[in-house]
Amino acid sequence: MRQDVKNNATSRQLAAQKNLGSTLWTLGRRDEALDAYKKALRAEPRHAFANYNMGDSLVKMGRHKEALGYLKDALKAKPDYAGAAFVMGLAYAGLGER
Repeated sequence: MRQDVKNNATSRQLAAQKNLGSTLWTLGRRDEALDAYKKALRAEPRHAFANYNMGDSLVKMGRHKEALGYLKDALKAKPDYAGAAFVMGLAYAGLGER
């Protein structure tokens, strides 16, 4: 039962930080949004959507090289994640690669 409680707490923390990051991003508070996404990833480093949010945000900020690691992790966690594959293409294009 203790493990279930820990898993539920981790899931709630992940969701809260991910939602906070999205809200901060919408408000234009980019650096704070990235911090929230990093906290979400500390709770669950292999979470596809948290990695995608981080990578997508970094691409939008022009930080293409940094974004690639997060997008690759999103695709490792969910290989059929079309959104992550698309944004990865944008990151490579931003680096001048094909």
